[in-house]
Parts: sequence; C-alpha cells; structure tokens
Amino acid sequence: IGILNLTGASMVSVTVDDPVYGIVYDEEYDISQVPLQSTWWHWFFGTRSAASNQVVIQDIPAYPNAEITISITGNTSLAVGVIVLGQANQFSLGMKYGARLGIQDYSRKETNDFGDIVLIERAFAKRATYEIFLDNSEVDQLQSYLSSVRAKPVLWIGSNEYEATTIFGFYKNFDILLSYTDHSECSLEIE
Repeated sequence: IGILNLTGASMVSVTVDDPVYGIVYDEEYDISQVPLQSTWWHWFFGTRSAASNQVVIQDIPAYPNAEITISITGNTSLAVGVIVLGQANQFSLGMKYGARLGIQDYSRKETNDFGDIVLIERAFAKRATYEIFLDNSEVDQLQSYLSSVRAKPVLWIGSNEYEATTIFGFYKNFDILLSYTDHSECSLEIE
C-alpha cells in the first residue's frame, strides 16, 4: 500500500480484516509535524514540518477476501494525493550510490514589457534515475516486466532508506548493460 502526497496528516491507520481469520493486520503510523532542529527552543518556538508526506507499507499479508480499511487523521488542510494498492515485484541486488533525484517544475516564469517577472505556480513532477545491479537470471524477467508496464503509472521504490526515491509514475527509458558474468547493470529513468 502506498499513501502518497499527504498534506495536514498526523496519523495513518491501516487494518486488514479477513472474514475467516479476523484482523490479520492492524498498524498505526505517526507522521505528525516535528521541529526542523532538535533543540528546546526549536521544540517550543521553531518551525515544524511533517515527518513524512507518505506512508508505504510492504508487509501486508495476502488474504484475497480481506477488507482493507485506511483511516487518515489530520487538521483542516487534510488532503491525500493518491492511494496505491497492488502486488509488489522486487528486482535487483540493490541500488548503486549515485542515484539522481529531482523535480520537473511546470510553473511559468514570464517577463512582461516593463521587465517585471510574473511567477505562476503550477504542478511539478518528481524524477529519478536509478542505477541498479541485477543478477543475470533477472535480466529477462526485468525486461519483460518493464515492457508490460510501459505507459502505466507504477509505485517505484528505489530504496527504503530514502523517502525521496519513492515515486508514483512511469519510466521514460531503461538500459540494461550485460557487464559481468554473474551480474548486470540497469539504468532506469522514472518520472
């Protein structure tokens, strides 16, 4: 389950209730705002930001007849960008250091006849380029999978260590380099 682009949320609760086995999963995730720095002054007077703007859960047990309940608690600005449910597919031996992360900003910055700059804020898209190691036995499976999800939005999780590597989108291109006798490398560009 991926719950992404949360605004104003403080708590997310996920329950999986199977009609035969009862409640098989019940977890709460605290994503309330925290100070940007860890001093007493910042705790009481400093600026706070959300600990996270997403919750990604990868350990939901598979019960085909279960009912999933997602509860999100927050303030008056509570909003959710997208909730993604699906079967996880894992490829690679790991992501190489040197992943490129960023955004594509679609805001307009125009200069009028008097030299004034007019800024019009618009949406943006997260982007990433991952370099991953593959076992050579995964090469055909990965190419087949990537071909099957072309032009389809997918939840991509580059690393559990960095939230910024989680992107809901599509891949622009990929290249697989058969570089070693046991391992290969893949470059995957996601938007």
